Amino acid sequence: MHNQLLLFKELINLSIYFHTEFAKNENNLVRKHDKFTPFYLHPVTCAGMVMEDDNNINIKDRFLIASALLFHDVLEDTTISDNKLKLHISEIFQKYYNYQLEEILGNKEEVINKILDLVKQATTIGGSEKEYKYLKANEDKITQELWYLKFIDKYFNILGSKQRLTQNGKWEFYKEFLNYLASQTSKTRFKDSIWLKTVKCLD
Repeated sequence: MHNQLLLFKELINLSIYFHTEFAKNENNLVRKHDKFTPFYLHPVTCAGMVMEDDNNINIKDRFLIASALLFHDVLEDTTISDNKLKLHISEIFQKYYNYQLEEILGNKEEVINKILDLVKQATTIGGSEKEYKYLKANEDKITQELWYLKFIDKYFNILGSKQRLTQNGKWEFYKEFLNYLASQTSKTRFKDSIWLKTVKCLD
């Protein structure tokens, strides 16, 4: 098996491990809407959406952002610290990162640090309303990668959830938030994302 397959497979397994064994409480083990679906499916599915989004988005960008999405809720929802997260990710890279991957993705340490930096940028404490206000107040500080990551995160959160969110009185807010993230992402090098082209289907 190619090293890139093993590397990403182990990163996925690590994300699942963190979310199942180190969740801060039982509410962080499953999705809130049904109290049944394993929460780890959220980061894994988000990462898969990015890896499949190959419409004018290069491999390095897709790998970095997908990897960050695997861990974007770890610091908020589990007891794993940023130092422990770096340690575990570094161990996986040490085992599977070879010269072929370095030719594609770049220096190993730089890749690890970029993933961890994105994870820290993406970590949200305080819910979607607070996150929305923060992003709007700090637009000039948000990187292109983070806009795209946040868009994918919110896209998945409301995918197929219109009825539930409407019943909870939250649909209009989440639709506005997603459209805002789509608008900001369309100004970046990720403007050709296949997911951006389907946002209008969620109305």
